[in-house]
Amino acid sequence: AQLARLAAALPLTLPVVFDTQNIESDLVDEYGRSGRNFAVRTLAKLDVRPLRRVERWMASRASVVGFVSERDHSRAVGLGLIGRGTRVIIVQNGFDEGLVRRDVNEGARRGVVFVGNLGWAPNVDAACWLALEVWPLVSRQRPDIELLLIGRGPHARVNALASATVSVIPDVPSVEPFLSEAAVATAPLQAAGGTRLKI
Repeated sequence: AQLARLAAALPLTLPVVFDTQNIESDLVDEYGRSGRNFAVRTLAKLDVRPLRRVERWMASRASVVGFVSERDHSRAVGLGLIGRGTRVIIVQNGFDEGLVRRDVNEGARRGVVFVGNLGWAPNVDAACWLALEVWPLVSRQRPDIELLLIGRGPHARVNALASATVSVIPDVPSVEPFLSEAAVATAPLQAAGGTRLKI
């Protein structure tokens, strides 16, 4: 949906595929309920209707609309985002289990990880909640383990979480080694969409 302005500039004769990773308006609506403060929640709530109009327009402009789950497709139909004649394809997110190492010695597993785009607002809020609200409780019980926040472009709020037991690890070439060696992987998102691929 963020590319709608570019789509508006394309000739009408050019076929367009509207590939929806999420129903963005639902994601923003959820963020309007779970955002970190009143201002963020209010702004998110104000964005929902215009965003639904953009999604509806994009779907009407597209030759085909792609969804990652039947749930998202059904939700889009229920919201009136796509019409009856819209050509739809559903291509589920994939995960190659072969990427995760099975040969890690259980005794060598260490730490707790949260992996995500650390500049994206829901992930920033999730990392802050995990590090500030949950992690002190864990650290009191297990001062020997570390929380690793791993991902692209950490926001200043995330970078500020670094401490003796919290590491912020930006822009790694692969998250696989961190996930393979972790004792626990977390997904503390309070706003998420679609198939929740992270889980």
